[in-house]
Amino acid sequence: MVSVDEIRRDFPALAEWTYLDNAFVSLMPRQVREGYDRWADQWYNFDVGNRTILSGWLDAANRVRGAMAAFIGVTPKEIAYTMCTGSGLNIAINGTKWKKGDN
Repeated sequence: MVSVDEIRRDFPALAEWTYLDNAFVSLMPRQVREGYDRWADQWYNFDVGNRTILSGWLDAANRVRGAMAAFIGVTPKEIAYTMCTGSGLNIAINGTKWKKGDN
């Protein structure tokens, strides 16, 4: 099992701070930054006619979808990507059949 100290090392800001404001913008872990940098480099050097890069991005997104589905015990088709948490919550809330008295 991963220790709390190991997890904290993945967030450089936590070496100096205790960060509690996750409602607006959360800290980015090292692994996400490294993945984002790889993606940004590919995008920056993107060859418009090269479908291999786009296919690789979709493959990576689907691998993450499968891993997340396995982690929470659902099928990959039940995992959706949204722009942000608020968008995802709005989809879920507006897709619910509310009845009088529901909270």
